[in-house]
Amino acid sequence: MDLFTEPGLPENPHMTPALRTALECKLVGDLEQHDLAFDAGTGIAGRTIVGSLFWVRAATVGGAADASVAAFTDAAAEAFGRVLSLYEVTVIPREAVALPDDPYYPHTST
Repeated sequence: MDLFTEPGLPENPHMTPALRTALECKLVGDLEQHDLAFDAGTGIAGRTIVGSLFWVRAATVGGAADASVAAFTDAAAEAFGRVLSLYEVTVIPREAVALPDDPYYPHTST
């Protein structure tokens, strides 16, 4: 998922510790560290964006999209003191993902 950035944000907003802390809290509370990643770049519209990759649980794909957008936009607002606009979101159902214990997971031979 990516959000448009705005003037006045830190130079590398994707590296701001407050963003990771806020998003982890939205996803799992204080229970544990969540598996997530951040990046930044330029969107197709020529504007800078900040992105994140993370997992959510939901009953439907639409519910997952709604939960993801809410979590990331709320975390960005908490970290940066302003609401950032949505650039894009991609939802991949669990059934479409090969995890390390899946027989279809691409293991390298040694």
